Amino acid sequence: MKEGICIQEEKLVKRNVTIMWIANFFISGSITMVQPFLSLYINTLGNYSESEIQTWSGLIFSITFVTAFIFSPLWGKIGDRFGRKPILVAFAFGLSLSLFLMGYVTSIFQLFLLRMFMGVFTGFVSMSQALISTQTSKRVAGQVLGTLQTGSIVGTLLGPLLGGLLADMFGYSATFIWLSLILVITSFLVSFGIKEFTISEDQHQISYTSKQVLIHIFKHPMLLIVMLMSMIVQIANFSIQPILSLFVGELHGIGHIAFFSGLALS
Repeated sequence: MKEGICIQEEKLVKRNVTIMWIANFFISGSITMVQPFLSLYINTLGNYSESEIQTWSGLIFSITFVTAFIFSPLWGKIGDRFGRKPILVAFAFGLSLSLFLMGYVTSIFQLFLLRMFMGVFTGFVSMSQALISTQTSKRVAGQVLGTLQTGSIVGTLLGPLLGGLLADMFGYSATFIWLSLILVITSFLVSFGIKEFTISEDQHQISYTSKQVLIHIFKHPMLLIVMLMSMIVQIANFSIQPILSLFVGELHGIGHIAFFSGLALS
């Protein structure tokens, strides 16, 4: 009887991992697809100087991550209490709505507010990993989560290239709308394809409060060093992204600028 249950759970995990890999690919790809032309889109929303475009590009790009920093812990606690699948569906719908509305903005401040709103729903990848980890035996957890991570990596790598191509072919506004449709499909894929459950060996897992986690981090300097180095790398990586398309425009000209910006980002 137990063997039959284990086989059934194993099949469910494989299906969940496959579906979640596809969902992570779409989510990561859709988020990064707008990066090549975000500053170019800002330039169409008014008559701004080059310095103003650079400043607004940095603000609009970064506000999403600031909001995500604030809301991610809250979503994590909600997911622990009420389940992670509903949160994942909400993330996909929220991202879809924000991208759809971005295609219809008429001012730079509207775009800023929508990017802020988008940050509330950007924890899809980490939440999907949390969901799969509760369904996976510790013996194969590293392999399964590593495989799942490749979905977001591939989406992040290909997203800017595809986004730049779509922007040059259909325009900026239409690209936002197409991306929102992809995310709607992703939300339905998760809603109807994912089965949430927890394997028995995780039912007795010890839980820690946020205070205990912070105390553990500060008691181990190596963790702080790793976090600091990771922060420096991320700052170096993301600091050039808001203005990269502007720099590409200076080097290459306006012809197919979104595509070449996406190629540089990819």
